[in-house]
Amino acid sequence: MLSLVDKPQWDRKQWGTESTSSTIICMEERTSEHERSATAHTRRRTEEGSQLRLPSEGTQVWFAPPHDPLVDCHQVDGQGYYGYVGKDKLPAPQSQRRIPMLTMGDLYKGSGECVSLEVCDVCSAYIVVTMVNFLHTTLLALVASNSAIALPNPITYPVPKPDPIHGTSKYQRRGLTLEGRATRETYANEAVAGIIALHNWYGDNGLWDNRWWNSANVITMLADFQAFAPNQVSGYTADIYPKTLANAPSWGGFTGFINDYYDDELWWCLAWIQVFDVTKDQKYLDMASSIFEDAKKAWGEPSCGGLYWKKGDRAVNAIENELYLSAAAKLANRKPSSPSGGYYFNEAIKAYEWFFNSGMINDEFLINDGLTADCKNNGATTWSYNQGVILGGLTELSWSSGDAKYTTLAVNIATAAITKLTNADGILTDACGTCGGDGGQFKGVLTRNIQFMYNRANGLTDATKAQFKAFLQLNADTVWEKDQEGNYLGPVWSGPYIKADVNSQSSALDLLVAAAGVS
Repeated sequence: MLSLVDKPQWDRKQWGTESTSSTIICMEERTSEHERSATAHTRRRTEEGSQLRLPSEGTQVWFAPPHDPLVDCHQVDGQGYYGYVGKDKLPAPQSQRRIPMLTMGDLYKGSGECVSLEVCDVCSAYIVVTMVNFLHTTLLALVASNSAIALPNPITYPVPKPDPIHGTSKYQRRGLTLEGRATRETYANEAVAGIIALHNWYGDNGLWDNRWWNSANVITMLADFQAFAPNQVSGYTADIYPKTLANAPSWGGFTGFINDYYDDELWWCLAWIQVFDVTKDQKYLDMASSIFEDAKKAWGEPSCGGLYWKKGDRAVNAIENELYLSAAAKLANRKPSSPSGGYYFNEAIKAYEWFFNSGMINDEFLINDGLTADCKNNGATTWSYNQGVILGGLTELSWSSGDAKYTTLAVNIATAAITKLTNADGILTDACGTCGGDGGQFKGVLTRNIQFMYNRANGLTDATKAQFKAFLQLNADTVWEKDQEGNYLGPVWSGPYIKADVNSQSSALDLLVAAAGVS
């Protein structure tokens, strides 16, 4: 039994000085063959002679995530999460949703008697919620503008103390499995915290920090997360998707998410396909199809075949051709008979056969950056995203064709990336990983597509799935421990933390979403 009432360990230095009004919630675990439940108690406490009053009736109460069992009651985790839960307007951790949203009116029912809360998993935990002003002005404005009811009293959480189970690092205070990895819920909660931080870059033009193709990757990440955690993010994305679709289609004199770089526009094609998958709204698939047509008109123009990187530029690189293959393969599975039978499937097969024979896949099953003028592998950097994009396309082709060769190639490429592009500790790295800029986006693309393979590819062995899962979880755990500051995520996943930007933030969020997706 954990009881903060019995062992409060109340200390002003530990909990902070702004104890204007507090609610003490204690959880008692009861475990039997058929029941796991928790009982919540509210009590009034006195700190240094100053009465701590319960908030007034009707005040919203938010709950921090459940904690690990056997932790002394005074060691309350300060890494609480926040978000307006009632109207789904901000993403909220799953743990908040597993405990019903209460108001102080609920807690007052029965003249202060205990309120029982049924919890769907082990909840040997306690929560202290202190009603003080702490949220950043931008988040307050977001809550006020997007919520039917604006929160009158923002909430803060206590400063964490050392945890004897998981060490003293604030990044190690997480829900862990018996194998020492974080749980699916923990990864999802961390993704939520990162998405809230990412929103600070979101502009009225529907882009994040005015980044063009990078914003397409943000949209893809959000839709990936929504695919398996709709309750945590769908209220937020319900506003984001249509706003970006309406406000961001024009760039550099072009419209309809077209620009002078074929790779840029094909990122948007993939983004809107993923949004269609989670919303089933035809307008997003129609936009993806329209974008694809612009690239389709240019495919085969280079003397080496394939697709140019940029309109008016003679370079042929891996990325735009992988994106073309993947977009065609995805459209083929969503529009198999439109505009005609095999329309997109034939494009996907054509793109695959050209790419496979282009020489860009080297002897180690890594993909170099492009071709020379005489159509040879240029031997340039094997960027992580070049190993990632093709995995999604090959997985889609394995469905539409029923041919296992696509899965075999995808496994070879993914395995090569995991073994060749990681440091001695198994953490994914890229050349000049500290340089920032576009390169900060790359690693997340690989992890996103490894997760997609893990969950969707036909014929993966148990050993391969175990390798993929371990890789994603190890990297996600390391990012949160060594590459995170205030829910901002830097470009170097092995640490130390370097100031985040939109690219590094969304890339690391791809990783956290991927880890949640395989856990």
